[in-house]
Amino acid sequence: MLEFFCAGLDGGVEGHGVDINEEAIKFAKQRYPSYTFQAGDGMTIPYPEKHFDVVICIATIKHVRHEDRKAVYSELNRVAKYVLMIEADETEEKKQEFRGWTFYNSNFGREFEANFGKPVKVVREAGDILGMYECKK
Repeated sequence: MLEFFCAGLDGGVEGHGVDINEEAIKFAKQRYPSYTFQAGDGMTIPYPEKHFDVVICIATIKHVRHEDRKAVYSELNRVAKYVLMIEADETEEKKQEFRGWTFYNSNFGREFEANFGKPVKVVREAGDILGMYECKK
């Protein structure tokens, strides 16, 4: 499942979500009717450049295939000023099957720094990485 929760903070807060799972979109629309939700894979995000002040990705990127990540990171850099990433950090890139899910693990600390601008703040705890990154211009 690929999800983005975005907030536009200029003159108010907007909530938007993009998810590859149509059922998740239906559920989100029912639960949060004031927000906008759309189906999508994250490799194309249907918003203009720098539309969002912050895009939040929580346990999302590990579901994106390694070969698709450059496109996702490129779109995040395009639509956001900052990204907040939370992932379980690994030491190496590997594909893992677990209870019907496929995880595409990586050294996310290194990967995020390589694909976004300078980190504003990075916290590592219990094998997880929480990082706020300034997007590339």
